[in-house]
Amino acid sequence: MDLRHTAVTRLYEAGVDVQRIAGITGHTPDSVQAILDRHYIIRTAKAAEGAFRQRLEAESPSKSG
Repeated sequence: MDLRHTAVTRLYEAGVDVQRIAGITGHTPDSVQAILDRHYIIRTAKAAEGAFRQRLEAESPSKSG
């Protein structure tokens, strides 16, 4: 079970959408989303890095302004 949950997380980090992850792992789309929301995606270094990058981009001055 842990291996499948890890697969869900890694596929999501790679940009695979929830429907396709469900098809690959055998989970339902709701189950995939629950895994991502409650268990794994918030705990990965890649997720933390992406969130921090988004924060920096949101705080940087606009190039068009």
